[in-house]
Amino acid sequence: MGLSGWVRAWRYARRRRLDLEILWPSLVAGAISLDDARVRFAIHVYNSPAWLALAPDELTRTLHNLEEPQPRHDSLLVISGEKLLAKEGGKTHGA
Repeated sequence: MGLSGWVRAWRYARRRRLDLEILWPSLVAGAISLDDARVRFAIHVYNSPAWLALAPDELTRTLHNLEEPQPRHDSLLVISGEKLLAKEGGKTHGA
């Protein structure tokens, strides 16, 4: 694998990680059920070159093993309805 292949592999791995850290939790939050979120994530995955670069069995295993995400404690902001809740001092600011 040349330098361009290495860079592409790194970029694809980074995109997949961001999908799991950002997209997956947002899909779960807006879905009717966990299965609904899985279907929505699968649609994204099967249209993403970053995911399609994986072996089919690894892709299937990843989709099958998706679980409800745990809340992140390092988030600076949490959006709830129309209010923006800042974690600093528990202050609530209208959005």
